[in-house]
Amino acid sequence: MRFVHSEALAHFKDVVVFPSRGPRPLAGKLSGGDYDGDKFWICWDEDLVAPFTNAPAPWEPVAYAELGILKDSETLGDIIGEQCRTEDVKRWIQKCTAGRLEQSQLGQVTLLHAIVTYHDGDIASRRAEVLADLHDHLGDADKNGYSFTTAALMAVRRMLGVPREMPKPAHWPWTRKDGGGEDVPKTQKPGDCIDELYINTIEPEITQIMSLARVVLKDARAEDADLSALYDDLLQDSDPVIQASLKDPSRALQPVAKEYSKSVTRWIGVHKGTTRGNAEWDKIIEDCRKICFAAEPVDRNQSIIKEWLRRIGKAPTIWERIRISAFYTLDRKLNDGKMVFMIAGGELCQLKAQSLDPNDSRTVAMPLYEKLKAQKC
Repeated sequence: MRFVHSEALAHFKDVVVFPSRGPRPLAGKLSGGDYDGDKFWICWDEDLVAPFTNAPAPWEPVAYAELGILKDSETLGDIIGEQCRTEDVKRWIQKCTAGRLEQSQLGQVTLLHAIVTYHDGDIASRRAEVLADLHDHLGDADKNGYSFTTAALMAVRRMLGVPREMPKPAHWPWTRKDGGGEDVPKTQKPGDCIDELYINTIEPEITQIMSLARVVLKDARAEDADLSALYDDLLQDSDPVIQASLKDPSRALQPVAKEYSKSVTRWIGVHKGTTRGNAEWDKIIEDCRKICFAAEPVDRNQSIIKEWLRRIGKAPTIWERIRISAFYTLDRKLNDGKMVFMIAGGELCQLKAQSLDPNDSRTVAMPLYEKLKAQKC
């Protein structure tokens, strides 16, 4: 959609003004958008804007019933009525919860639309438009009381003549977070502009940059003086009690490194290195943590050791801070610090925050952290 400049609205800054009159909302022409919080992308780059022409937006999408979508027309008033009895409210909550727990086909329809348009080489074909209409209906399913099953999706595929197996877009390794899976084609589809962009332009550029980075950074080492400072400072102390205690983390690191190396080697052989969100991998890390954090000073009767082990509230003891600093310092020499970050990343972050000026950092409680939403760049 092409926007125009209006002198009557020139006093507005960083605002896009949509008309409130007309046969249809203009936001609806932008992928079926509306004004309930949608974000609109604005571009004034002449290389992109100059050749752009408005495309006619479809007026009548395919009716939801023709696509196998079922509509529950029962309203809140029908369920609760005027008396608003407790059992009626419970039934409404149960019904809403059951609806939310139903498997949504929106993601499958989105993937199918991408694959079909890639295969057909046309975003305006009948198959593409029907799937786009289906996507728009499902996007508002909760508001409209729609339900759409896997069987209904299969029926739509048969109606459109969509084969069960179709090649995935070759550009998915760059355009999807999951890389598209193992069966993504390695060669581009002739004539596909996105394949052309990523495979012939972006991929060679990335390859060249990464090669240069490997040359420039081949001798680089990840080192954070704030994480090793506590252990390094104590190493300079002449007190024999302190020196003897600092050997305990070093002895404890050996079995941790052995267990970690053995488990990771086995894991890579079985799972090809995929770790995130896997219960078995989580157990490997937890087992290593238990070994790592079992390291305690041998001579606990010394006054300085008692002070190290004294806990105030739920904060880490001095010994726990010394121990994690020691593990970081020692592991950095063995594994460039990779192992200790996998095992004790949270503790290292806390140690880092504690080493900074209070004006430069904040420690955030987990309930608050979970509600934070980082702004997208």
